[in-house]
Amino acid sequence: MSTQPTALLDLDVVETRHHQIADPAACGTCWRLALAGQPTEHPACARRAVLLPAPDAPDYEDLADLTDEQKAALPARFHTPVWEGNAVPHSWVCAVCWGDGWVTRWPCAAAVRHGDEVFTPEHQATRAREDVPALLARVRELEAALARATRSSYSGRHVWEAWAEEGDRTLCTTEADARAAAIQIWSEAEYDGSDHPDGFIPSWHETKWGLELLDDGEHTSVFIARQDVFGTHPDENAPSGPTRPEAPTLTGWAADMAEAGLEPYDGTLTLDADDKPFLRVHLAFAADATDQDRQGFTTQLGHLILGRL
Repeated sequence: MSTQPTALLDLDVVETRHHQIADPAACGTCWRLALAGQPTEHPACARRAVLLPAPDAPDYEDLADLTDEQKAALPARFHTPVWEGNAVPHSWVCAVCWGDGWVTRWPCAAAVRHGDEVFTPEHQATRAREDVPALLARVRELEAALARATRSSYSGRHVWEAWAEEGDRTLCTTEADARAAAIQIWSEAEYDGSDHPDGFIPSWHETKWGLELLDDGEHTSVFIARQDVFGTHPDENAPSGPTRPEAPTLTGWAADMAEAGLEPYDGTLTLDADDKPFLRVHLAFAADATDQDRQGFTTQLGHLILGRL
């Protein structure tokens, strides 16, 4: 098997491709060359490595109070080099391994023993700096979602629901209305709609999802529960960035009606097509509207819709 001779490494090409950047203290000539993408003319004007101490590194006063053993046992990230230009001979010394009248040439024993823990590679530091804004934004988003989900039961973004295991569900704005609706559901099923049937003694049993209505201590399978309405509250700003619109829900609609001072109406208008529901209209009225007014308006609206089709 033959091998091709290895080409000589062109150091000038490598240096040019590296695009040396001028040091902050570079001369004007080297700054102009750096801006043009060319290497600096003077080696001393080229950008040098930047040595940053750990953000929690101990200061002079803290180190003065430590023993030699305690200094040697400090985390490896503190054992960084410091240039000592006043001593003879000049040398790099450890930032923490020093005492009264003595210093330790760097790398010290701790830096040699834990060499990969002294400095953070530049690519990891760059990625960390880029990740921090996104992580903080996500934390703020989760905190806002938690605040919305843990509002008190009197918030306009919650509704109460009353239902039977087999039957329609009724949305209410308060717990008291939901309790009344549950009693009405049970009364219509068992007592022909009588509001105060003889022998009916309502009470409530707490379940894992809400409250169950009891009739003289017996289970009725009629429940009420508070439902959280998720989404942007009118007093809050919408989240930034592209979002997919959420599908409308009856709980969200009921919450919006409650904020407007309206009460959801039990009756609905349903338009069938091909023996299946095609359109359903839910209504909400002012609190002072009578049952006769609500029923009459619903009936007239139904006739008006049919007359236009």
